[in-house]
Amino acid sequence: MKKTVLSIFALLFGVVLLNAQIINENFDSYTAGSPAAQQAGAPWTTWSLAPGGAEDAIVSSTQSSSPSNSAYIGTTSTDFVVLLGDVTANVYDISFDLFVENGKMGYFNIMNSFTGGTYLWATDVYVRSTGYLSWTANNVSDSIPFSFDTWYDIAYTIDLNNDTAFMFVNDTLVNSWKFSKGTLGTGTTLKLAAMDFYGAAEDLQPGYYIDNFVFAMNTTSIAENNNSVSVYPNPATDAITIEGQANSRFEIFNAAGQTLVSGMLSNNTESIDISNLNQGQYFVRCIGNDVLVKSFIVE
Repeated sequence: MKKTVLSIFALLFGVVLLNAQIINENFDSYTAGSPAAQQAGAPWTTWSLAPGGAEDAIVSSTQSSSPSNSAYIGTTSTDFVVLLGDVTANVYDISFDLFVENGKMGYFNIMNSFTGGTYLWATDVYVRSTGYLSWTANNVSDSIPFSFDTWYDIAYTIDLNNDTAFMFVNDTLVNSWKFSKGTLGTGTTLKLAAMDFYGAAEDLQPGYYIDNFVFAMNTTSIAENNNSVSVYPNPATDAITIEGQANSRFEIFNAAGQTLVSGMLSNNTESIDISNLNQGQYFVRCIGNDVLVKSFIVE
């Protein structure tokens, strides 16, 4: 049975977004022990666009998040790719289950560009021997503890309309960044091209499984939420007040995606000094049960 897409309600600019599936793959209908991309067909492929060869993942029945198969990345030659259409607008959700074997490592990335000989990375994610899942996006690296021999749900909401991406692990938001900035913060390409599951080997050899991969496009705006977060006064000069969910995290960032101020809303309301900000447009992102973004002007 194929997995229902993870319901990620990325609440951006007061609009609730729903999902329409484009890719839903659990590898269950394929023969274990045989190449995954070769059996699945497009949009699954390999780095060299050569399914069935050494770069292809292997369908495995050894581990699966849902019965009975998964795709296994187990050699340094494996470079398993799913093409996501080179899309440049709208909002997309990606989710999949990840299992890294004890004594092995895992790696995957999202790409702004893949075909045509131009390869641009939007984010890189590793699971290393230290027992952490770590990522780099917009030249900022962070990590969370990770248990081997355990299935994790990895998910992203990528809002190409607002050039913002969000990363979730087991339904918990762990990162957000300006998507076009890429892994190193130097990118300028606002495009979602592909995902690459590569057999990277650093301190350990590769050995991980992916299952229940879903790629979904959000549909048109469904509902308004006018009381979720407030920013005032707007325009502002010296200070703003943010009202939102208590104990949620807030970030003030500029149009380039740089986070300038961050903190916690301890009692629903927080007064923030913005006297050091130049004139222009800024954004407040509140991260609690939902992710909410509001813009404001500094005069």
